Amino acid sequence: MYLGWTQVAFESDLTDDVVPVDCGRRALIAVRTGSTFVVYDGRCPHRGAHLGYGGQINGSSVVCPFHGHRIQLGTSARGPFYVHSYETLRAAGGLFVLFSPSVDTGLAERLLGLTQSHHVRPAFERQLSVPPEYVIENVFDADHFVTVHALKSRPALEFSPRSNGSVGIEGVFDAMDPNIEMVDTTPYWRPQLRFSAEVFSPTLVVSELGGADSANVVITAATPTTDGGCTARVTVAFPRERRQGPPTVNELSWLVSGSQTAFDQDAIVWEHLDTSIMPHYVAGDTFVRQYREFCERFRESAR
Repeated sequence: MYLGWTQVAFESDLTDDVVPVDCGRRALIAVRTGSTFVVYDGRCPHRGAHLGYGGQINGSSVVCPFHGHRIQLGTSARGPFYVHSYETLRAAGGLFVLFSPSVDTGLAERLLGLTQSHHVRPAFERQLSVPPEYVIENVFDADHFVTVHALKSRPALEFSPRSNGSVGIEGVFDAMDPNIEMVDTTPYWRPQLRFSAEVFSPTLVVSELGGADSANVVITAATPTTDGGCTARVTVAFPRERRQGPPTVNELSWLVSGSQTAFDQDAIVWEHLDTSIMPHYVAGDTFVRQYREFCERFRESAR
């Protein structure tokens, strides 16, 4: 289990006052508080019922669906039964949770700024059989961009720790020429594309494609599931200020379909990957190894 920022839902999933938003084996509930939501532990401390399935709001409590006890929301509450709250962020079309303030890497500032500068659209959700860190790891794996995603050449990437505790990777993608099947997207195709990604935790990366002042953005989040895999959620964003005007439906479709295609290509590997094998790293895996060291900072077992 990782303690850093994790996306537990799209905003469109928050359809009730109490919503289950589990993360791995950690049962969680999102509770409507005014115009936003706060995430709490989801297990009733009386007998272990999940408060997200049938629990009802009653003032500052959730009524347990099993025995009807009032479960106070927050550790400052008085009473025999209560559940702990977590720092919660509702931004960029999603609900995000920070399980420990000791590993806050500044996601709130990044996403709130993105909401101001970009049109943000949740794109798709997908179930995967690999742990979340394998999904996020791909931005550091220069070799896989050629063999899996058919770039013309291996991108020269640069790894950089950030002052807020996150890590970044930057480079230029040398794209393959468009083929006849890409005729509708040819106006948006570029032979070289700036790539920049900031990883805020082992479960979340914000990637930029294009010029620094007009980049399209892709948020990739991977939430652990109880079976050892993850739920991947992808959100896309276009700059609000562009010389060519607001994004068209065709452009939005292009960015979403491109992200889906990349997932389809990666999934062929992920769905048949044996994660129990000890890796034998080579020289080209330097950034992957640095990323794995970054992940260790967020492990619950290390606290």
